[in-house]
Amino acid sequence: MPIGTPALNQGSAGTTINAPLGQKTMAGSIPVVLPSDVKTGIIDSGNSSTTPLGANGVFTGVATDALGLTQVSVTAFSDQNSATNGFSLQWSSDGTNWDHTHSDNLVANNLEFLSSGVHNRYYRIVYTNGTTPQSFFRLQVIQHTIQTPNLFTSVDKVISSFDHVQLFKGVVTGKTTAGGGAYVDVKVNPFGALTAAVTAADGDVFVRSNSASTFPVNVGTIGGSNISLGQQLAAASIPVVLTAAQITTLTPPAAITGFALETGGNLATIAGKDFATQTTLALIKAKTDNIPALGQALATASVPVVLTAAQLTTLTPPAAITGFALETGGNLATLAGAVSASKVNVNISSGSIANTSFASTIADGASVTLGAKADAKSTATDTTAVSIMSVLKEISAMEQAPASRAVTNAGTFAVQAAATLAAETTKVIGTVNIAASQTIAVTNTGTFAVQAAATLAAETTKVIGTINIAAAQTLATVTTVGAVTGITNALPAGTNLMGKVGIDQTTPGTTNAVAIAQIGATTVVNGGLAGSLSVGGTVATNVAITDNPVNIGAQGVSADVSAVTTTRKAQLIADLLGKLVVQPYALPQQLVSGATSDITNTTATTIIAGVASNYLYITHILVTNSHATVGTFVNITEETSGTVLYTGYAAAAGGGFSITLPTPLKVPTAAKALQATCVTTGSNTRVSAVGYKATI
Repeated sequence: MPIGTPALNQGSAGTTINAPLGQKTMAGSIPVVLPSDVKTGIIDSGNSSTTPLGANGVFTGVATDALGLTQVSVTAFSDQNSATNGFSLQWSSDGTNWDHTHSDNLVANNLEFLSSGVHNRYYRIVYTNGTTPQSFFRLQVIQHTIQTPNLFTSVDKVISSFDHVQLFKGVVTGKTTAGGGAYVDVKVNPFGALTAAVTAADGDVFVRSNSASTFPVNVGTIGGSNISLGQQLAAASIPVVLTAAQITTLTPPAAITGFALETGGNLATIAGKDFATQTTLALIKAKTDNIPALGQALATASVPVVLTAAQLTTLTPPAAITGFALETGGNLATLAGAVSASKVNVNISSGSIANTSFASTIADGASVTLGAKADAKSTATDTTAVSIMSVLKEISAMEQAPASRAVTNAGTFAVQAAATLAAETTKVIGTVNIAASQTIAVTNTGTFAVQAAATLAAETTKVIGTINIAAAQTLATVTTVGAVTGITNALPAGTNLMGKVGIDQTTPGTTNAVAIAQIGATTVVNGGLAGSLSVGGTVATNVAITDNPVNIGAQGVSADVSAVTTTRKAQLIADLLGKLVVQPYALPQQLVSGATSDITNTTATTIIAGVASNYLYITHILVTNSHATVGTFVNITEETSGTVLYTGYAAAAGGGFSITLPTPLKVPTAAKALQATCVTTGSNTRVSAVGYKATI
């Protein structure tokens, strides 16, 4: 039924009023006014960025739920080119597998635009930069809840390959000028080009043919004049430019009268004149006739010739020249006059030199050897060639440092006087060896004093060495006894105090055993492990404490101690104030906690970071979701492995869950973080947790 101005029922009053709503645009319509807080476009910050990318850098946006949207528009602008197809809008049905992509290239300093309707539930932007780092980068995504109109541009704008257009496919129809003015479809040829019949009255016609055999054009007249093939010089001719291949096949023209003829490569005549008869040319010819055939001409107006090395070797040497020395066998036969020493090097291997003078000095080492000299004193140089200078130097060295030689003398030698020792006793005559059988009498004169027998003084501090005391001897009181090496006999029984006594139990429990029956005049309480001292309390249960109680202590620490092995004794631990540490709580220094920021995607987010060599134990978890419409399951997981340790649902608009764990939740792997992962994209979830760390 048609809808006009709606009537509003006023309830029990039964009255109605006619109230138009908003702006009517046509008869019978219901106008709608959108409130000011309804937006047709929302910026998607998770897929927008202004951070420049480095060389080959990649920006990957977050998976965003597109339910409720009608269109997504993306713009990108940068001073550097993108990678090939590096600007892409991707679509996914589950937020993980990206099955559909719109890709394009961004050219530096050109705004690139992508727009798409909703293809799948989730979308994201992936932008890959080219090989040059960006100086600036502006990427923005706008979500549309209402379909936006297509972009338009001014009619005079120059269209480039970077402009976006709509794909158009349809049928073009036109109204016929004959046949009653009916509308018929416009035809195209097999290549997609429009076909048209052209008449003389239709104006200028331009024909473009991709294949001459398919679309031949026959031009018979130009400007009203008939034309034929070839180069016509007359009016209305068509000039023809021949290719190089065509020029080589042309038939040359006939001989032209009045031009010089060429025969054998030389012009026979010039202007009817013979070459040799012309004055100027004759002079040139005369000059060229004077050029010698080969060699260096010494005559006037000769042309010098420089011979190459190869030519010089083939020259015939000149005949002997009178007055010059002749060379035979490599030696000059005669030398007329003096020849300087620097010009002649004489090497004489045999023979003699007569009437010859040489320099007065010979450089050191210039004459190496003068033949082999047989040395009658040494076979080492019998056949060794040595120089005279070497022999002289050797003699000089021996004279400067003569060798030691044995001396043999014959004849009569003077007898030396006998050596007589003087009376002085200080004469030193060296070492005197006296045979064992010799006796040297000592003769002394005078009176000798008789020495008294040795007697110990009364002082007790005299040290006389080691004294052996017979067993029957009795010592008086000894003030100090030094270290006693050992006592071979047993100590006598008695009541005298001996001071501190140490007992050496060579075999504990069997040899030299000591039984303690009382401590402090009180009998030791019986009980306890065999071989250990029994200990008993001083008072019974529920009796007033009158004596000093036995305190039970614990080890005060600020961090966990090393773990003991199974079945071994473990020391109780307390904090530094003596408060005993009892599970499930831990030392204050071992407590851990953490909280995430807003989680809007399905990426694992760390709640509490891992601690090296420690496990995390979680005692409480709190999850809240502030998104107005999107709820999600939240998985509490282990870092890297993604193992789900706990899960719960966080409804939209403040939903979530809080759980205190009587048995702490343990992260299975040491040093791994506690993480939270939302199952649905688009929520606004925060997760908090507390607990403690431990090495086991």
